[in-house]
Amino acid sequence: MTHKRDKKEDTREGWVRNLATTTGITGGNSDHLSYHLDFETIYRSKENEFFFKTGYRYAESNGSSQQNRYQLGTRYNWKFNPYTYVGLGLSFLHDDSQDLSYRASLGAHVGHYFILTGKGGFSLEGGLSHTSESKGGNSTSYLSIQAAQRLYWQVGYHTYITQEIAYDVPAEDPGNFNINSYLYLDTILSDHLSWRVGAEFYYNSNPAAGAAKDDFSLTTGISFRF
Repeated sequence: MTHKRDKKEDTREGWVRNLATTTGITGGNSDHLSYHLDFETIYRSKENEFFFKTGYRYAESNGSSQQNRYQLGTRYNWKFNPYTYVGLGLSFLHDDSQDLSYRASLGAHVGHYFILTGKGGFSLEGGLSHTSESKGGNSTSYLSIQAAQRLYWQVGYHTYITQEIAYDVPAEDPGNFNINSYLYLDTILSDHLSWRVGAEFYYNSNPAAGAAKDDFSLTTGISFRF
């Protein structure tokens, strides 16, 4: 049983699904507890990759709701070789603390794995997208430049790291940018269950009136892989 799990973790090919529920302490637009629910599904092969992730954040300050944040993202990559790929991506974000009804982006990207082994990979990618958003009651659309750095890696038999930094900026207004990032450390307890410790950081250079530019949280909880 253990050998089967280790082999699947090492190859990282095929389908993997993960559901995590965590709680955290926060800073920024909320200064108390936050509650997180995340689901992701990943498919990797030598020819292509598929990623889907959705998450919900609820944060409190002095007993009242300060943040309802919902995000969704999906990407599909076609590989020229094991290391280089092109792809399409779609993302959606709703964030009460930023008075953001929605921000939706559809774009194309090119990327490269600078490290890719049986234990994991490290990649950089960049591209362009068309973004539509409604913020503070005002709707707009624009061309965005996007860049991302991603890492997934297994350390030994019982520790798994996932990390991402994503940068988004309007092509005509480079001073108005967004950064979304996270780092998760999963300690594997069984074939399907892990204990997760994580850190998340979001930055908006042009926040809504009365809102902080950054949100930071330290989280811990359970991750279920199937």
